[in-house]
Amino acid sequence: MKPIFVFVFVFILFTSFSSFAHEWKQMYILAEPSVSNTTDKDKKFPSINITVLFDATYAVPELRDDPSSGAQPIEWLELSSKEQHAEMQQEAARILGQVIELNYALPNEATNDSHERLYPSYRFPDWDSTPPTFPKTLGKLAYFNVTFNIKHLPNKFLYLKVTDHPLSTNILLEAHSSQLPESFTTIKKGDSVCLTHLLNINFSNQPDLKTTTGFKNTQLKSLWNAFTLGITHVIPSGIDHVLFIIALGLAANSTKRAIKFALIFTLAHMITFSAVYSGLIYPPNWLNNITEIAILGSIILMAALNLKGNQNDKQNEKQLWPIFLFGIIHGLGFGSALQSGSTSLSLEIIPTLLFINLGIDLAQLGIIALLLIVMAVFPKKKKKIKLSINIAVLYLTICIIALRAFQL
Repeated sequence: MKPIFVFVFVFILFTSFSSFAHEWKQMYILAEPSVSNTTDKDKKFPSINITVLFDATYAVPELRDDPSSGAQPIEWLELSSKEQHAEMQQEAARILGQVIELNYALPNEATNDSHERLYPSYRFPDWDSTPPTFPKTLGKLAYFNVTFNIKHLPNKFLYLKVTDHPLSTNILLEAHSSQLPESFTTIKKGDSVCLTHLLNINFSNQPDLKTTTGFKNTQLKSLWNAFTLGITHVIPSGIDHVLFIIALGLAANSTKRAIKFALIFTLAHMITFSAVYSGLIYPPNWLNNITEIAILGSIILMAALNLKGNQNDKQNEKQLWPIFLFGIIHGLGFGSALQSGSTSLSLEIIPTLLFINLGIDLAQLGIIALLLIVMAVFPKKKKKIKLSINIAVLYLTICIIALRAFQL
C-alpha cells in the first residue's frame, strides 16, 4: 500500500471518532384510538392515545450538543439520578412542544395553518414503577416513553404536524386501529397527517360513515413522503454517497458496465439498509463511526483506482465483489441515518421501507444516468472529463474529511 493511502486512512481514523455528533434522525410514535369518558346523547366518542419513544440522550442538552457524544446505553439511563430523570422529562416535554403541533380542523378547510392548536399534558409512564421500567429497544439504547391523550371532537379532524424547528426530526408513525391493519407513516419536517383518517375514526361517530377514503389518501401521502425521503437523503443530504456513486460510474469502461455496477451496489445497500431501518439489526455507535470512516475511505479508494486509467473487461469484472462490499457498508450508513427506532419488528413497515429504498435507488441511478449523458454528449473529451470529475471527487472528499475533523 502506498504511503499516501496509509496517511489518509490514519487521518480519517483519528478524526472521525471525534467529529460525528449525536443526532436523532427519526422519532418513533405509536398512535391508537381509545374510548374517552366524553359522552354525547349516551354515545362515547373515541380519543387518541399517542406514545413517543424518546431518545434519552437527546433529552440532555450537554450530550445533544457535544460532537463527541453518542447514543447512550440503557444502563446509563437506569443509573441516572432522580434529579437527572426529572430534568430529562422536563427537556423532553419542552422539545415535543416545539417539534410537534396538534390541531383541530373543520372538514371544509384545505390547510391546517390556522387551526385550533392543542397543548397536551405529557406523561412519563416508565416512572410509574419504582425503580423505573424503561423500554428494551432492539439496540439496547437509552429511550423512555412519553404519552398523551387527545380527545376526538365530532365534526372535526385532528392533525399532527412536524414543525420546522431546528430540533425537529422526521417521524415514523405507527397507527393501530381495530378497523384497519396497523400501518406505518413517514412524516417529514414541515408535513402533517390527519390522525382522524389514519386511525379510521368515524367522522360523525355514525357506524355507516367511514373515513376509508381519507385513510387511503393519507396512506398515499405517506408512501410519497417515504419515497421523497429516500431521494432527499441522497440529494442533497448524502454528499458522501453522491461522490461515491460518481466515482463508481467513472470506474466503468462502458455504459453496460456502469449500469451493472450501479445495480450491484444498489442491491447490496438495500440489504443492510432494510435490515437496519426495520430494526432487524441495530449497529452500536462505535460501528456507525467505523461505517462513516469506511464510506469516506471507499470514495478515496474508488477515485484512486480511477486515476490509473481505463481498465479492461477482466479488471472491471474483478471490481464487482468490492462494489458489493461497498454497497453493504453504504447501506449501513443509510440505515443508521434513518433508523426507525421501533422496539419490535413488524411486516407492516415493508411498504414504507420499500418506497424509501425506491427513492434512494432512483436518486443513485439518476446520478449514474446523468454521468453517462455527459460522457455521451462529449465523446471526444471523455478522458479529460473523467479525469476532471475524478479529481473533483477526491478534492471534495478531502474537504469533507477536513470539515468533520475540525467540526466546522
